[in-house]
Amino acid sequence: MKQEQTGEEILREMAQIRCELSDDMEGIVSGAQAMADWRYYVRTYPWACVGIAAAIGYLAVPQRLQVMRPTAKQLAELAHQEQLVIEPESVQRQRVRKQGLGDQLFSFLAGLAVRGATTYIGHQLGQLFGEQAAKSSQEQPQPGPYRGGAPGNFG
Repeated sequence: MKQEQTGEEILREMAQIRCELSDDMEGIVSGAQAMADWRYYVRTYPWACVGIAAAIGYLAVPQRLQVMRPTAKQLAELAHQEQLVIEPESVQRQRVRKQGLGDQLFSFLAGLAVRGATTYIGHQLGQLFGEQAAKSSQEQPQPGPYRGGAPGNFG
């Protein structure tokens, strides 16, 4: 058994426990922050992330529409079973117009290029107009102080 501790020893042990708790808590917080950061997983498991991204991409792309060319007998049978669906031509045209992956990628990259060019041009114009405004404010004579005299006499 331990001997009776003095008040100073108890306070020293409590301070030590607080320090250990603080260190443990900092470790837990930093670990939780690392686990919540998606870059941690990409660095640690790059191939798994590539596989997951490919699977998500596969599931996100819709399946191609199957076009059927039924005979009159098959149409009659489908109508009898109430499984016949007739879509207006406008809906059919919209489905035909769906873009492929290459078209979507091109559209995305073209949008990025246009945004980048717009940002660059805006930045350049801002600098140009800012320089011109600074020059014009330096070139204009500043009015002198009012010296009194007759109204309208500023000289």
